[in-house]
Amino acid sequence: MMGEEGKTIVVVDDGLIKPCFSAAMKAQREHERTTLSHFIVEKKPKSGHVIMGFAGSWRSLEADLLRSKGKFGECKVDLGIFPLLKNLCTDEPAKVNEAFLHRFSDLFLEDDRFQKKEKLILTGHSIGGSIAIIATLWLLNQSQKPGTNLTTPQCITFGSPLVGDQRLVQAICRENWSSHFINFVSRHDVVPQILFSPFSSIHAQLRLIPSLWTPFSSSSNNVRFQEIAAKLYTTVMTNTLSIASCTSASFSIVPGVTNPMFDAIASMVELSPHRPFGLSVFFDENMRSMRMVGLENCEATLQVMFYTAQSDTHEVVEVAKRGLALSTQGSNDNETNSLLHDFGLTQLLTKAYFTLVYLIIIPSCPLSDHRPKGKSPGEFSVRMCLAIEATQGTKARLALCMARQSAKQKQDNQAKVSKSFDKLQPALSWLMDYRDSYEKEGTCYYDPFKAQNNTKDFKANVTRLQLAGLWDEVIALLRDHQLPDIFETNPEWVGKATTYRRLVEPLDIANYYRHARNKDCGPYMDKGRPRRYKYPQKWLERSEPKIGSPKFDSSWLMAEVEEMLRERSFIDMKEKVLDFEMEMLGWKNEGMLVLRTDIGVAEGSTFLKWWNTLPVEHRENSCIKDWFVS
Repeated sequence: MMGEEGKTIVVVDDGLIKPCFSAAMKAQREHERTTLSHFIVEKKPKSGHVIMGFAGSWRSLEADLLRSKGKFGECKVDLGIFPLLKNLCTDEPAKVNEAFLHRFSDLFLEDDRFQKKEKLILTGHSIGGSIAIIATLWLLNQSQKPGTNLTTPQCITFGSPLVGDQRLVQAICRENWSSHFINFVSRHDVVPQILFSPFSSIHAQLRLIPSLWTPFSSSSNNVRFQEIAAKLYTTVMTNTLSIASCTSASFSIVPGVTNPMFDAIASMVELSPHRPFGLSVFFDENMRSMRMVGLENCEATLQVMFYTAQSDTHEVVEVAKRGLALSTQGSNDNETNSLLHDFGLTQLLTKAYFTLVYLIIIPSCPLSDHRPKGKSPGEFSVRMCLAIEATQGTKARLALCMARQSAKQKQDNQAKVSKSFDKLQPALSWLMDYRDSYEKEGTCYYDPFKAQNNTKDFKANVTRLQLAGLWDEVIALLRDHQLPDIFETNPEWVGKATTYRRLVEPLDIANYYRHARNKDCGPYMDKGRPRRYKYPQKWLERSEPKIGSPKFDSSWLMAEVEEMLRERSFIDMKEKVLDFEMEMLGWKNEGMLVLRTDIGVAEGSTFLKWWNTLPVEHRENSCIKDWFVS
């Protein structure tokens, strides 16, 4: 829930984090004892929560990782199982780690024990956390289906590898699911960053480390172990540096203008697609106090993951050993307490709540030591020490500033588009009056606009082009990722786009066929339909999901009429005609038709011309025959 400006208060319900961590470690211990155990279920009577701890290990996933076709282990999700994990407009699926996805699909997809739980929390440590994330994403997708009564789950992970790509991040933000994921990351834990590296580059080290490492024993001083640990750490950090640098270079203040450095890096280095999402909580012990920063901004989280893990050269072995201890040791009581200390949770659990700072809403992030105007030294210190002091040096602070500015720029772009829309509102209103004026004359505005015989028809065409310019700008910003991810499901903008589409698209169709563009480009719906209509239709379908997609949409029905008018054989299009007539009858009965006033059945209209091409026998038995006067 929101607290004072710039902060978000997250309430820890009755010591919820410690039971989650304990469940995650118990699941791992049970899996090591018997490989048939993959998760555990614990009920908390006081709070009413059901906690599910997922297990996972690098050894058990090694075969899946080696079989993966993607260089970084990535694969596209099945939209039949995860229908919302996609680009909403292009339907391009998100990518997730193939090994984690297969483990979930093989072991949990058919298991209904976690589908009907109330107040469900899924948790896991290391790879177990990544599998818990996949399970949570599946439950969230299931909860959006019509008639589904599933409660939305919460996911809390500890030191888990990243799961998916930027498209997954955007889908999670768009669906407003970020708050369902809290990922705890210790500064010295290398595992959350490990999939920034190609699996082939770290496979050998990951295979050897478990056999050489025994927690709390002298084996950690083994020279061979130290060499392997240091090599793994430096490999991961090198790849993380590439990701952090490329992401920082991609930040653009001017929409559509990219930094040349971004293109240069991207052309030379194949980068991992994996990105963080949800709320990442970073811990770092500092003698008697503990610093903590929580970030929801994906780009900022990426920078913090890299800079907080930096160490001097002579510290690499010790840091690598400590980080690997977090991911490889078992979970008896002493070890669990040690892990809790490494995660900084022992101090956290003494508090009833804690404050997390979202970098995305921090008012300012200066490079200098001067505090913002109007902010007291204490307030500035509280806000900035968490977000900046947890990182190292000017480069780190600059990267965070750019990440924050990038997020702010998206909000500014939306505000700019909103102002442009307000300025063009009179034009939209005039076009509505234009449509209504023809309806008062007892006809539909489609054919008069297509004929362009009156002055008002010419003005309608100019107005159409003005409005097209605005919506083309919106689509361009959206495709360049220069608008907030939640823009596509914002009810206000979905409503604006739907009103525009239903009013103006019939005019675009009339213009398309008036100039016979179909002869060169083909049917309007195949080649001629602009994105400014395609995308808003997708937004509406997402906001108002239906069981089954309609075969036709009322804003482009005249495009179908124009094409059917050109068909030579009724036999070839009979089934399409029957579906089309039934669809229109339903719209007419529900008052949903865009082309009102008998859909333009006046003498000489395009619709009537098409109707007269149909066989007499069909017309006499048609469900819409009453629309026409003999």
